[in-house]
Amino acid sequence: MNIKISTGNYDIVSSGSIVGIHGESIQFEVNTLIFIFDFLTDTKNPKALINKEVIGDKTLKFILVNFYNSLGTRNTVPMSLGKVDNRKLFINFNSYSVTDTSGPIFHYSFLLEKPESDD
Repeated sequence: MNIKISTGNYDIVSSGSIVGIHGESIQFEVNTLIFIFDFLTDTKNPKALINKEVIGDKTLKFILVNFYNSLGTRNTVPMSLGKVDNRKLFINFNSYSVTDTSGPIFHYSFLLEKPESDD
């Protein structure tokens, strides 16, 4: 059986959920690219933020600040990550956590932009 999933102009190439460990990063390796997700708490500013840090040529770190909402906190549009096999790679994610001291439940989807048709 072969299943293909798409949404809009994207093919979903990987999707899943991770029950994270409090204080530990979640890391994905996609071909030669590495994506790290760190979860931090800022008690002085309760707003949820997504910060990014480029580490070398092949690694991108996402710093998710105050992503401990029990209803979930997510990005609002697919976030561009680079190119894989000459197609643009994106990620969508949603993170839940009951408190700032419990590990996150991290739902993710990696998306490849559909190739342009020759119509």
